[in-house]
Amino acid sequence: MHPGELPYLNQMTNKLARALSVEVKGVKLHFPESLTKINGSKQLQKAGELYIKALRKHDRSAGYITDKMPDNCFRIGILHLMLPQVKIIHCLRNPADTCLSCYQKLFAQGQNFSYDLQDLGRYYQLYHRLMQHWQTVLPGKILEVQYEEVVASQEEKAREILEFCGIAWDDACLNFYQTDRTVKTASAAQVRQPIYTTSVQRWRRYERQLAPLLEALGPLAPVVG
Repeated sequence: MHPGELPYLNQMTNKLARALSVEVKGVKLHFPESLTKINGSKQLQKAGELYIKALRKHDRSAGYITDKMPDNCFRIGILHLMLPQVKIIHCLRNPADTCLSCYQKLFAQGQNFSYDLQDLGRYYQLYHRLMQHWQTVLPGKILEVQYEEVVASQEEKAREILEFCGIAWDDACLNFYQTDRTVKTASAAQVRQPIYTTSVQRWRRYERQLAPLLEALGPLAPVVG
């Protein structure tokens, strides 16, 4: 089941951080600093159970549930401690295309960094460094999937993802757009159509207007021209 972007991991980790009620030199620590004071695994196990329970509200019979909230990248470490068996898939795309997509989207809430091109570029650099950190401290726990490779070879990448998750292959994976289920995600329109190539290198159509973004991306910016 894919209910879209969900707030539960954020809620569970913040609740856990508040429960610790840690103060250092009179200053109360919040997420993520207070999580360093966790003593034992019971708190982590309980938080993991609450997260799963929240996910199950959407479908109690689903064999698998995904949560694609972008902010989850900040909580990969604590998620792994809460649910060591969890499968984490990191979807990558050309940085300029990724930022352009964010910039053109009016999110229902949050994501305030996405409304300024320079903020977007700087945010992306920080996110990139964070994901490199998680890959270093959790080797083999995160599957990186490149968007452009999925577009070019859908079945190959789909099989790779399912193998990583320990799920048997189903030909329906190639016809995902034919599903009748409700889709609750910012990319709902795209989910209703087959994979297409027109969004690859889309940023080049707006190269001049995206100059502040490309500058802010620094070494991660694609080659111009």
